[in-house]
Amino acid sequence: MAVQGDLSAAKHAWNNAAQDRSFYGFLAADAIAAPYAIKNQPLNFLPAQLKALSERMDFTIIHELLRLKRKNEAQSYWWFAVEKLSKEEKLQAAKLAQLWDLDQLAILTLVKAEYWDDLGVRFPIRHYADIMNNAERNKLAPEWLYGVIRQESMFDPRVQSIAGAQGLMQLMPSTGAELAQELKLNALTARQLLKPKVNIQLGSYYIKKLLKRFNSHFVLAIAAYNAGPARVKSWLPNHQSMPADIWLETLPYKETRKYITSVFSYAIIYNDSLKLFNEKNETTLKLNTYLTDIR
Repeated sequence: MAVQGDLSAAKHAWNNAAQDRSFYGFLAADAIAAPYAIKNQPLNFLPAQLKALSERMDFTIIHELLRLKRKNEAQSYWWFAVEKLSKEEKLQAAKLAQLWDLDQLAILTLVKAEYWDDLGVRFPIRHYADIMNNAERNKLAPEWLYGVIRQESMFDPRVQSIAGAQGLMQLMPSTGAELAQELKLNALTARQLLKPKVNIQLGSYYIKKLLKRFNSHFVLAIAAYNAGPARVKSWLPNHQSMPADIWLETLPYKETRKYITSVFSYAIIYNDSLKLFNEKNETTLKLNTYLTDIR
């Protein structure tokens, strides 16, 4: 609409879109210089309510399986148990999963309950020291590492993809071994790649490498993290530069488009929540500063 000259209609559309907590909502907010709509409405349950849920037979079994380090069985039983719950009880179960450090289950249980506004559950802050240290070491804002981890694994350090990617930042073993060699670490084993400390170190270094390869363009680096640098290079404009948001919409892989928009929106949410952990960090991540033209 703005391109067609109807600025009034465009502003109206931007105002409406800017109410959304999403990539396109943040993009619209930038267009009208409005603050981002990061609404956070935490669920509040009494400790006695969560204790009562945890003492039900199903959740007692789950807790015992976790104690025995039979996490796969515990996760399977979790969904068996959750299916029996009312919506209110599903919300309680999400908070219980968070208390048990089962972030992926907490996030997905909120999805089942169709509740989106408890950002403490949906966007947990875990592995704070490792993420902050590696962000500083690689000259990255920590919210980018949090955004990638949230998208890749939902903070489950043991998750493995069908393709073989492993751990919090979903690194392929071959990529992990190459990165470990560059960092002069000991020979990497599959078990080590599942360790959060190692996975975060390698994954953050890989993002730094991708930024260097793509001239510090975050859109291209995040795209390459998902689709691979060779593929992203083949998607670059041939003759003239292109606005990053338009380039994004032309990508042939829907998965990569969704990946980029998710990581960017998650990074903005984490930028906001991390300020509660570090009062000295007053920098506000603005989406439009990263959407420079792609050449």
